Amino acid sequence: MGLPDGDVPGWRYHGRDKSQGLWGLYSPERGDRSENHRAEIRRLRAEARAKREAKKRAGYATISDRHQEILGFEAKLTESQNADLLRRGLTQDEINFALSNHLLFACQGGYGISAIDPVTGMFCGAQRALDNRLERKYDWGIFTGRNKVKETGENPLAVWIHPDFDKAKPYRVLTLEGFLKPLIRAFVEWRKDTQVIVIGSPSGNFGPKSLKRFLGVYGEAEKITHFPDADSQNLSKKNLYAGYGKLAKAIPSIKFADWGQWRDKSKKDGDEYFGRYRRRSPWDWLKPFAFEKTRREAKRRLARTDKLTPDKTITLDEFRALDAEGLDRLTNGTQDVFIAAPTAAGKTKLAAMVARLWQRVIAPFPRISLARNAATRMGLEYRTVCDRLGGELVRFNSNSYDVVSRIAYCNEGVLGLIRPLKNLLKNGAFAFGDEFDQQIENLTLSSTHGKTGQRRKHTDMFWQVFRESQKALCVSADLTDYEVNLYHRTTGRKPFVLKVVTEKKTQEAIVFEDTAQWWSKFYELREAGQRILVLCTRKSDAEFLAHSFGATAITADNAKEYEGFLANPDAWLSQHKPQILAVTPILGTGFNIEDNHFDAVMLMAHADNIPAKGLMQFLARYRPNVPRFIWCAESNHRFDEITAKKLFKRRLTKAQCNDVIVDEQSYLDPDDPYFHYKAQVNWSLAHLRADLLARLERDIETVTYELCYLPEDEIEAIEGAVAELRAEYADVWFQRRYGAKNLTEDEYKAFKESEDKLDESDRWACEKYEIAAWAGKTPEQLDLDYIRRDRKGKKRRALEKLEMQAIPDLAIALDKYSLEKQTKHGAVCQQDLTHNHLRVRALDDWGIGEFLDLALSGQEWHSNHPVVLKLAENWRMHRDELAKFGVKLSCGKNATPAAIVGALLRFFGLKSVSRRKRGGDRLVRIYRLDTEDWNISKADLAARLPLNIEKFGELSINPKSQWVTEIYGRSTPPETNSIEGVWITSENFTQLEIGEIKPEPDPPPKTSPPELEAAAPDKAPQKPNFAVGAMVNFWDGVKWMEAKIKTAMTSPGAAEYIVSFTNGGGAMCREYQLQATGG
Repeated sequence: MGLPDGDVPGWRYHGRDKSQGLWGLYSPERGDRSENHRAEIRRLRAEARAKREAKKRAGYATISDRHQEILGFEAKLTESQNADLLRRGLTQDEINFALSNHLLFACQGGYGISAIDPVTGMFCGAQRALDNRLERKYDWGIFTGRNKVKETGENPLAVWIHPDFDKAKPYRVLTLEGFLKPLIRAFVEWRKDTQVIVIGSPSGNFGPKSLKRFLGVYGEAEKITHFPDADSQNLSKKNLYAGYGKLAKAIPSIKFADWGQWRDKSKKDGDEYFGRYRRRSPWDWLKPFAFEKTRREAKRRLARTDKLTPDKTITLDEFRALDAEGLDRLTNGTQDVFIAAPTAAGKTKLAAMVARLWQRVIAPFPRISLARNAATRMGLEYRTVCDRLGGELVRFNSNSYDVVSRIAYCNEGVLGLIRPLKNLLKNGAFAFGDEFDQQIENLTLSSTHGKTGQRRKHTDMFWQVFRESQKALCVSADLTDYEVNLYHRTTGRKPFVLKVVTEKKTQEAIVFEDTAQWWSKFYELREAGQRILVLCTRKSDAEFLAHSFGATAITADNAKEYEGFLANPDAWLSQHKPQILAVTPILGTGFNIEDNHFDAVMLMAHADNIPAKGLMQFLARYRPNVPRFIWCAESNHRFDEITAKKLFKRRLTKAQCNDVIVDEQSYLDPDDPYFHYKAQVNWSLAHLRADLLARLERDIETVTYELCYLPEDEIEAIEGAVAELRAEYADVWFQRRYGAKNLTEDEYKAFKESEDKLDESDRWACEKYEIAAWAGKTPEQLDLDYIRRDRKGKKRRALEKLEMQAIPDLAIALDKYSLEKQTKHGAVCQQDLTHNHLRVRALDDWGIGEFLDLALSGQEWHSNHPVVLKLAENWRMHRDELAKFGVKLSCGKNATPAAIVGALLRFFGLKSVSRRKRGGDRLVRIYRLDTEDWNISKADLAARLPLNIEKFGELSINPKSQWVTEIYGRSTPPETNSIEGVWITSENFTQLEIGEIKPEPDPPPKTSPPELEAAAPDKAPQKPNFAVGAMVNFWDGVKWMEAKIKTAMTSPGAAEYIVSFTNGGGAMCREYQLQATGG
């Protein structure tokens, strides 16, 4: 159903009915009154809550009352209590000082430790240190049940400040658990530095209002560090997670001290350890607790989203005993049957039995390899577009031919088969949908279907096969009610759902928290001579294992060389017996290794594009019961589009803003399967490890999640060794492409037309050609550095964004093309429409032009530059809105201004360099564009312009933007601040060849960098004075030095000029005579 052309007055649309999906659901729209009503309810609830809290607070003691109560206790200690404090590190003078200031006092059953309020300096609470510590060490026994104070409504914090503390000087703040521990820490710290404030809170319960009260007085600390206790990162200590979470939220700049004590109970606490430590992000400590919460959520969600309502449920043994006739009886001869059965249950085997009863069989598959594999196992024939005769698919024999009526094919190649498929359907055919949910997901999400604009044609033909088949069977391990309802809604035929009870596999799976654990296990198995099957979600990981550990790597690139393995894996493995086999997800559903060829399976999974459901399928490809050792990335950290409703809302926003594609909203349907499957994948990738654990625990008997308890030095040694090996391997990819064959355009086109037949070296040659052709080069013109610089296409894709920003007409042309390439095939899929012009407009609205003018003209900047500050402030204000239109920078929301503009440059594929300059009493980092990299990028962009004009027609360039002119409108190098050059207007550009642009004379070099406080970017450039002893700009000095060295090398006896660098970042000229040694 499409969106209505106009509003339906008085009614609100809620989607289709869930039973059959044939009717739209509407409810009366109450308009603004509904929202006003909800706002009123929220206001009333807030008022009621405030009244309840005020009533409670009325019964609390004030700080002044509590102060008087504490002064009523006698300030003394018993001998054993005094001895205990001496044992814990305090001196007798420090104990006497605490007693004289009433910081310690006598009470029943122990002694009290007073808490001092940071605002009034009065005693605001006290904790009791017990004499008998068999059960517990501390309690609130002094003011039992009435610890909270009226001023905050929370338990008080203890704040320790030295009498000689000077707030006007820099100071640090430390936080610890309890009252006594921070008091001991304070005394030890004060022995060296009185500018230290120590805060304590029993049980780590740092109340937000109490923290706010403290920060109101002492919020300008140089550093704030929390000292967690030993073994505090213990998942059973949920109270610490709550308290530390409040602390991290209230003080964003706080860091947590780590000296190896977080998970090691043998380490000392913060009142006993005074050595070196690392200051780490609070999230590093909070993460394991947050992950446990995510795990619980993942289990609940899996039970909810994977719900399937069956018409009949049978056991696994009953299912394995079924044949075609038994299935027909069990399902009452229903035309369409859905079978939900676990992996390795024999679904394809049963489908083959049913298919043998039919003369005409149609079986679509999402990948070519799966179609070929299934064709062999089911007695079908894999076909593409070849060997057609009179609208029929034929098999030629020596003197005759046979008509092929039992066909397996890949959905991507269905267009060449439409006519024979329709003939089969017209005469009555059986349709088989293996892994039915994955096929729909592939049709809606895979970019392969959208490359040529044929996704809708592929999808329509897929559904036509099932809608017009005489009988259909769809199977999967992950069928849900959604697929059942979608099938009913799309075909008009309600399937009979047969569910096979899932029995947990007798397997063991261990999921590691850290990659160091995975590598430690890998080394252990390898040294023991164990046979290892390594499943890699990234091709680069498999190739790395092959390069560094001698593994046999099978990837999509070299699959042609391992056709024997893909056709019959057990026979191939029996013959070749690899010690380590590293494979990528080319091993899809239907591909199984049945025999015992390996002692362990290891999975290394990144949160790229394979969700947890896909990882489960990947793991299931090896059937024997051997241990599974798994490292899985926790998340891709993208949590903004994880529901279908959010996805549709954002997509609708783009359509409403789109002024290039008229009435784009007409292509949107809130019930489009794309939104459902995209949300499912997004949620799984955002919570990948938790989702995978939930599915493992559902399907496997023994699942263990191992936290990392490896010693810090062992972790560093493992990570260092792997990093060193990866560094050795890092350049292999680039060297292989550089050494590949140089293709001509015709050779490249021929290779792309038969891509599935290419071997690995042919694919490298294609990639090399694509790198060259992007900038109008030939493969012969490429050097190794250029291929490295491309970074596997990342540089090209980023520069294309800068290109579209400079030429908005190009962005518009690309968006129009995304529609045109689909309409020529007669149908449009909304997910394949691009919105480049919206991103361009969003970046313009952000105001990036002024900064690009600064950076691309070769000027320098720093964090306090007014242009940088302005851009950073605008980004923080509009960050979420920019993300909706594809502007997502690589920096965090709390990044410095310099980091934000650096991320913007990386977004556009640009590189910056930096140096340090002394500004007043501190060193300041100064940035500028990398000249060498920018010159190459600029040349590439200029070379691409005539290519784009040839493809899209005339493209207008705005000469009013200085940074655009830096790219297309002049040939002077970026070292200068001069904005003079050759201007090219949109009217005459198409007639002007790149070679006709005459270089301008070199302008005078630019002056020294602007001062930090008030930079004047438009200051007229002055020619530097290169006299002996003169100070000149650093970069001018370098360029000048290069020229002088060339002169000296070619003219013996000439003066040699040496540049020595000073702390100021400039260059000083000195001169002496070069001896005539011949150069």
